[in-house]
Amino acid sequence: MREDIVATQTSRIELDVPGPEGRGWRSTGAFVDMSAEATLDDKWRGAIAKGVHHLLEETYVSMSEPHYDAKVWPHVHPYGTGSLLAEPGSGSPQNHARNRLSLIQSWFRRSPLWGFWFHNRLIVNQLYFGNLKRQRAGRAGASTGQEADAITRVFGTAKTTSVPESTDWWKRQQKDLFAISDDAELGLMQAMVTVTHNDSCPEMLATIRRGPFAVPTDEERIEYLLQRKPRDQARPAFEHYSMEHVLCFQRRLYHMKKKFMVRNKTTPLGIVEDWWDRMEEQMRGAPHAHILVWFQTRAQEMFEGWLKLNAIDRATAPSAGLRQRPRDQQVEKLGRKMYQEDNMYHKAKVARVVAEMARPFVSGDNWGGFGYEQLRIARLARAIQTRLYLHRCTPKYCLQNRSTCRFFFPWPYMPQQQYDMNMERVACQRRPHARRIVWARMYMYETYNASAITMSNPAY
Repeated sequence: MREDIVATQTSRIELDVPGPEGRGWRSTGAFVDMSAEATLDDKWRGAIAKGVHHLLEETYVSMSEPHYDAKVWPHVHPYGTGSLLAEPGSGSPQNHARNRLSLIQSWFRRSPLWGFWFHNRLIVNQLYFGNLKRQRAGRAGASTGQEADAITRVFGTAKTTSVPESTDWWKRQQKDLFAISDDAELGLMQAMVTVTHNDSCPEMLATIRRGPFAVPTDEERIEYLLQRKPRDQARPAFEHYSMEHVLCFQRRLYHMKKKFMVRNKTTPLGIVEDWWDRMEEQMRGAPHAHILVWFQTRAQEMFEGWLKLNAIDRATAPSAGLRQRPRDQQVEKLGRKMYQEDNMYHKAKVARVVAEMARPFVSGDNWGGFGYEQLRIARLARAIQTRLYLHRCTPKYCLQNRSTCRFFFPWPYMPQQQYDMNMERVACQRRPHARRIVWARMYMYETYNASAITMSNPAY
């Protein structure tokens, strides 16, 4: 074997361009063979390697640098101006982020890397100045500036509750929830309302198709409720509009609370006394809100002679876990004439939850008193239920790693709404045709993409 052979490495750079609408990459067939270019010799390669080493190992920009933004993101600050600290008194980091996200230039709101970088900058800024205030006040948890650990020296050891979504922030939120749920206060909530963002809501369709501030058309307002995307039509690039998604969801959530969660007023949900909510993101990244609701209690003398509706007994041992009621465990329809139904409606002023298809009672004269427009709305509601409210079990969703549906579908026949110990939740009235209907309130979904899941306190 010869030992005087020297191998040389050659590189070939191929050029690809983004595909349609920025998805994937498309080959152009263009390339640069570095071994064939006289200017790209060993000296040039050595200079490039030295520059890369300098960038990786020696480049350092302090966060207190006046031109910090321009040095970290030079390609979006071509003139070296526009950094947060470049002009004293120019505004807070929050205002700077709001300005960048609302610019005509869309790069800032399209870049996830810049978004996470600036979010981390906000948290670091808050922790740093919080520690500085504790130092000046002489409070516990402040650093002395002599600590060996750099993180402790800069930020101290105090646990802050002012950073949203942090562990201590959530502990403080839990204290509020535990306090309001105490039996001496409001007790266990009567309902939970969930609000989920829909990628195909009218505002997002208009923004993606026609640009910022576009007003949805009449067709787009009901498109996400009734239409299905044709197979030959490309899916809109929803993932490139993160800021628009958040703004759209927050505005819908705000108006939903303004209309449906008004305290001590009659609303479509009932008469709300108080509520507590938390935000989270689903696995697909969509914003999601869980709202626990307490309603005003009813005066017990309103239902003299009322008998408590007992819960459905558990058919299996508690060790078996929560399971759907077996088919052979029949629930008899209430035959007595005395007014009696689920205890929750007797204890609190809660609006009724329906788990069946919209079906106006049109018997009698004049079609039950319903007008033409009312029947059209009922037909629209039924079409929406057929499109969105029929649950279909799939191996990738509710049957993943399970032999039965994790939402307990299909539900057995239920003559009236009653608390079921098999699942430890309220079982809505379901006749044979409603075994796969998802329970909710139609008017909330048509307007806000929201659904209401009602729970009854078993102590009633």
